[in-house]
Amino acid sequence: MPPVIVVGAGHAAGQLVAGLRQNGSTEPVHVFGDEHAPPYQRPPLSKQYLSGEWGLDKLLLRPVNFYAQKDIHLHTDVHVAAIDRAARTIRLDSGETHAYSHLVLATGSRVRRLTIPGSDLGNVFYLRTLADVDGIRGAFAPGKRLVIVGGGYIGLETAAVARKLGLEVAVLEMESRIQQRVTPPAMSAFYDALHREHGVDIRVSTRVTAFSGTGTVDGVVCGDGAVLPADIVIVGVGVLPNTELAAAAGLAVDNGIVVDSKGISIGCDIGTTVKSVFEGEVILVNNYDDVHLVVIKHGRYFTGYSNINSVTVSKGQNVKVGQAIGKAAANLDGVGAVEFQISNENSELNPEAWLKRR
Repeated sequence: MPPVIVVGAGHAAGQLVAGLRQNGSTEPVHVFGDEHAPPYQRPPLSKQYLSGEWGLDKLLLRPVNFYAQKDIHLHTDVHVAAIDRAARTIRLDSGETHAYSHLVLATGSRVRRLTIPGSDLGNVFYLRTLADVDGIRGAFAPGKRLVIVGGGYIGLETAAVARKLGLEVAVLEMESRIQQRVTPPAMSAFYDALHREHGVDIRVSTRVTAFSGTGTVDGVVCGDGAVLPADIVIVGVGVLPNTELAAAAGLAVDNGIVVDSKGISIGCDIGTTVKSVFEGEVILVNNYDDVHLVVIKHGRYFTGYSNINSVTVSKGQNVKVGQAIGKAAANLDGVGAVEFQISNENSELNPEAWLKRR
């Protein structure tokens, strides 16, 4: 029997595979991740791990031997290049393929990178992975001048640790207050005052236009022409979802992988048949049970489960989760395939699409 395959070896993947075993699943499980370490916690990276208070052992979600003991196969330092949904396989960069019974995408996100002049200079860091923090820790030293681009959680947590380690720290935020996207003004004011009390130079409404230096960064150029001396720069300006693999496989993405209330990706074929339907379309389903209908409406999604014979999706119609839509088909026994006929409001049929029953 092909295994359950999990693409991504972060926090979500680690919790998922542990949960499978805790809930009695005996299916073989394989986890593929592009980092060297087994699943670990990311939140402490910018605090306890950066400060040296924690080592790798405390960061890991489970001890390394947990996975072998639970018959969970970890594949680290590998990159999944493609998914073949028809063949139910994944392909690695090496060309190696692996079949799956169920596929879980836990690909997470990556840092948003700056493309301004000087962004490729040495000692310009991002903070997302163990390797990132190991590099930052190697550059930290008392008296060094650190400039942090971005006044969110990552930037402020890093600033606090750096000050404790004796670095000179400046935080540059393009919005009018720190943490503007995630906290109310009162909280921003509290943390602004707290960090200033500990010697952090916070500058808001400040846009960074370039990094200066030859080989290694030595300054940060701001939009008003000011240049802040810097031995180290850490950029923390948000993340981007890793949706490329899902999109290439034909799954719905919209600033993330679009899923239903059960976490099933729109367009996938795991466990139930899924079809994306847009406003104004008519779907005709003959002799099939447990069809999973997904209605896309203004970038949002709504789902309904039913034995469907036919259903019309009108503009503005809100199909709620679990709502019965359409009529039950008369004969559901012994059916091997389903015919989906998609038409517009004028009932002009588009080419048929066949989905195999599983």
